[in-house]
Amino acid sequence: MLQHPNSLNWWVKSVLLVTLAAVVPARAEVKQGSAVAIAVSGTASYIDAGGLSHGLKAGDVLKPGDTVKTDTDSEVDLLLEHLESAVGLSGGSVLKLERLSYEDTPVGRIAQTRLNLSAGELFGKVRKQLAGARFEVVTPKSVAYVRGTTFFINSQTGDVHVTAGTVEVKVRLVTASGTLEKTVTVSAGQSLFVPNQFASTTEFNNLSATTTPPNLSADKLEQLAKHNPNYQKYVRTGTGSVTATFRATQKANGNIIVFKPPTSIVVSP
Repeated sequence: MLQHPNSLNWWVKSVLLVTLAAVVPARAEVKQGSAVAIAVSGTASYIDAGGLSHGLKAGDVLKPGDTVKTDTDSEVDLLLEHLESAVGLSGGSVLKLERLSYEDTPVGRIAQTRLNLSAGELFGKVRKQLAGARFEVVTPKSVAYVRGTTFFINSQTGDVHVTAGTVEVKVRLVTASGTLEKTVTVSAGQSLFVPNQFASTTEFNNLSATTTPPNLSADKLEQLAKHNPNYQKYVRTGTGSVTATFRATQKANGNIIVFKPPTSIVVSP
């Protein structure tokens, strides 16, 4: 039997559509994450999505839509399981878990996190996010898009190595005649090495970050932080902040001698 041209055309299109559907990968399933109260100090509670209030204790599992409240003298640490990251709430805080969704893709987990902080303070450690992921903290005045910042500090030299995010490093040289200060922005893949001496104040003022050498790769720094007590690892939300203070002597010819280890290294919480 002869087929009508229109019927044949429809059959060809159908075959093409079935073939394309077979080769185009399905979108990863969007799943809902949770937050676990890993530490509760003092009195805290949470209101579930249905509006019911519950006392909060360590081990409780919170879901999207729940709101955590801390009393004035209490603190709560939450593990965001879908991010493998922890955040903390200070006393007098109110935090709603608005969104804790994620997709597991061939390149890794892509998470969409939105926390609404209507009162108090939020702090913690957020791992580096993949492209397409988002971590939002909504405050009464703004929305902050937060990415994890990871950096390492050599306590003996004051050198700072950044593997993710950005760190503002203030170097202070305290001399008999006064204090010299220089703030340097160090981005991912960069290091700030503090020399043992500067030829002049001008050279100190030109201090800048450089590309981290291969022998101090992210993997190598992780190992150093585990096995070498001189190296400390820090993880912060947003931009990190470090102030390293050294004793120094400035010679008559302008040379500045820097004494190590630094007298103090202060890292922002």
